[in-house]
Amino acid sequence: INQLIPCQKVAYFQEIGSDPNLRGYGIGSALCKSLVSWMKTNYPDIPSMLHTHESSPAYRLFYKSGYRIFGRTDQINPGRIFMASSLSSLLTPENL
Repeated sequence: INQLIPCQKVAYFQEIGSDPNLRGYGIGSALCKSLVSWMKTNYPDIPSMLHTHESSPAYRLFYKSGYRIFGRTDQINPGRIFMASSLSSLLTPENL
């Protein structure tokens, strides 16, 4: 990871989610937009990482905001991926 993101600090999100019965109301988008905006505003000069599943709605939201896949944990849990943005200032919450 240090070769990909050489720094001392990094923001890390394990997972976000919403009740499957409430999907389609924009709750996940609003939550993702809040997290990304917070990172971009408060910590623009550090990378941000997250761990999610490639088939989750969260993956698509974070991808739209500028995160990209940089690793997989298929041997431990198939489909789980790490995503990162090299600097939080590069994130685009307005895309959500």
